[in-house]
Amino acid sequence: MTDADSNTRPQAPSPRPPEDREPLSEWIVVIRTDAAVRLLRDQKLGFEGYPSAVGPCTIILRTLYQRYQTSEESTPLPRDLWSEVRCRAVTLDDAATAAMNAVSGLLPVLAVSCNAPVDGNASVHIAYDATSGKSRREFFQRLIPVSAELPRPGRALNREATVDLFRSIETSPDRERLFRACNHYALALASWRPSLESVALAHLFMGIEALAQVALRSELCKQMCKDEELADKWGIARAGAKWRSLLLAECRKRVLFQGDIDCYKKAKSASDGLEHGFMDLGEIHGYASSVRQSTARYLRSAIIELSDVNDAAKEVLQSAKYLSPLESWQFTKNLRGWLIADHDQLAAPDQLYPRIAWESSYRYVRLNEHGEVDVGFDENLRVIAGPGVGFEPSSLFLHAPTKTGIEPGTP
Repeated sequence: MTDADSNTRPQAPSPRPPEDREPLSEWIVVIRTDAAVRLLRDQKLGFEGYPSAVGPCTIILRTLYQRYQTSEESTPLPRDLWSEVRCRAVTLDDAATAAMNAVSGLLPVLAVSCNAPVDGNASVHIAYDATSGKSRREFFQRLIPVSAELPRPGRALNREATVDLFRSIETSPDRERLFRACNHYALALASWRPSLESVALAHLFMGIEALAQVALRSELCKQMCKDEELADKWGIARAGAKWRSLLLAECRKRVLFQGDIDCYKKAKSASDGLEHGFMDLGEIHGYASSVRQSTARYLRSAIIELSDVNDAAKEVLQSAKYLSPLESWQFTKNLRGWLIADHDQLAAPDQLYPRIAWESSYRYVRLNEHGEVDVGFDENLRVIAGPGVGFEPSSLFLHAPTKTGIEPGTP
């Protein structure tokens, strides 16, 4: 695989405009996405001949690295995922719309491959006419301010395994259902944060539903039997009209949930309860919290197995590095302590409540040897309260995804 790793999809003929239509132009469209999926610096991943509404296009993925100023050093840190799309279209709007739709179909596969969220704010950042020989070219840019926030936790993508996963799904006779399952898995990862367990599980179970027919056909092939014979093997009575639905449900339990009946029952109850509104939200959340991790593992494993990736890619994708979904959300800093006062006027005269003015500075921001971001803070606290009210801090802690490399300072 070259540095511009490519996956060539079946070439579709480019649309030929009628004689009275404007000729096609060459366009470059750059799409920015908030993503925890990362490529290493100066690394890229390419897909050639990718189908789009305007014909085959080329997509090149990169992670944008930007310098983050600190008192000690200036280190380029990973930011957004950039998707560069090259296509032929009549207008800028046609090119931008086709590029967005094409990238939207690719990103969920990256999320499954890396087991990390690609979840937000995908938008056309730059688009322009790149046709050779023109002296006047149409140009568009969405003006986005440089973020002052620290980079979110991320995980490096394995390019070879990702290309093989995409190729296997794209060429599968069950490609539509596999892509649908990838989409639901990506949506689950986008909700992989505290308080959204029910939303994540709902998408995971919908992904399971998308693969049920695929799993059943695979199981019939493995056992070299017909569905009637498989029903008999699994003890399903075929007297009524609903036995095929029962066979499909049994396939979910035995194949997709790998025989984990307790996980299946809780996941199904939470999904049905949320969809149909017959269960208390607290009960749904309890079920979802207990089986979200296992259900994600079963769905991702099924996508990999049913897409029939090669053994080398399967070993990478199911290795310990990618086994668990990556939590990736912006951290919050939390302070606990004691207000000290000999009266009850705790708020300042012009304030509703006593509060702490919290000023943070970064002692360092750098990449470690594993490509992860390490951060150290210095904190300065100022009490804004009534006359004579003091504050005695007891703890400063972070509510953050695990393994963020973030080190708090001392208040």
